[in-house]
Amino acid sequence: MDIVRDRPLAWLTMLVAFGCGGPKAGDPCQRPACGGNTLYTCESGVFQPINCPGPKGCFEGGMVGALLAECDLTGTDAGAICTPGMSGLTLCQSADAGLVCENQVFTEVACTVSCVSSQPDGSGGACP
Repeated sequence: MDIVRDRPLAWLTMLVAFGCGGPKAGDPCQRPACGGNTLYTCESGVFQPINCPGPKGCFEGGMVGALLAECDLTGTDAGAICTPGMSGLTLCQSADAGLVCENQVFTEVACTVSCVSSQPDGSGGACP
């Protein structure tokens, strides 16, 4: 089976959508994509770049019937950019400190109770 011959429209769509250099900030989109250590979220129909400083960088994960672009946020620093879709996301930095995505920037906050994360990269945390 020759994938190029059997699915020319799919390949053409990918080439038009990503060109030769992959996704770029501001390009039109329908779903998130990876480009090296950058996650391109799809906000209001255009790509918005997010740095993925962790060892996994940006990677494709998946659920049954869906392919998702994910970002390893391990090592994210205060002041790093986040998107409106990440608003409220908490990254645990330590037991008593975390980063919260507010106004499209990760801001350091003190936790009154121990910061608890639900993900290995520190994301999905609660920092009350």
